[in-house]
Amino acid sequence: MTQVNLSSETQFILENFALINSSIVFKKGNVIKTIANAENILAEYVCEEYFPRDFAIYDLSQFLAGIRILDNPSLIFDNDDYVILKGRNASLKYYFSDPQITLKVAPEKQVKFPGSNIEFDIAADLQNKISNISLKFKLEDMTFQSKDDHVSILLTDRENDTSNSCKFDMTSGTCTGDYDLNMRVENYRVIEGSYKVRVSEALLSEWVFTGPGEGRSRFLPKDLNLKYFIALEPK
Repeated sequence: MTQVNLSSETQFILENFALINSSIVFKKGNVIKTIANAENILAEYVCEEYFPRDFAIYDLSQFLAGIRILDNPSLIFDNDDYVILKGRNASLKYYFSDPQITLKVAPEKQVKFPGSNIEFDIAADLQNKISNISLKFKLEDMTFQSKDDHVSILLTDRENDTSNSCKFDMTSGTCTGDYDLNMRVENYRVIEGSYKVRVSEALLSEWVFTGPGEGRSRFLPKDLNLKYFIALEPK
């Protein structure tokens, strides 16, 4: 029998991963990955737990709800078909899904990020403002702009010629030239926090977690090994 206890940090990350894809395939080891069904978002987290086998969960939010209801039970892996969530005075048998039939599986190979054309650090408070403004003003597009060695993020709706817009100057930004690289805000599903960001004209962005925010993420450690790869939109 192999027993695994999920830390609060891992549970919090998995809640975020459920927003990217409602299903997930865990691989043997301590690296958890998820990928959106459209394959435009990939997230990777190196956790403190070690999973003894590959297994698939069809409804990740439901699985996490079971863990919360049973007050953070142990996960008992002693069967090929299911895992036992064993709490203090109750246990739940939760069946695995078939990843070959129902699930989108994140690639095992590491993402090879192309050379970046724009780089910047984004603090948690600014990241939170970007999220809130895009939501409140229905700004569907995020444009990474660089001109004359100055980097900024523009929020707008590219489908609306009279759209409101909001521009943020990135004081730490560097670039290799003048660019306008676009990303859909709906794909911006990172956890609240500070990030080191790289953006490539090959239409890919990388977001590496560097510190917690002020909300629930404030309980996360600064050295959390978490990153996201988010595809950009064609020009």
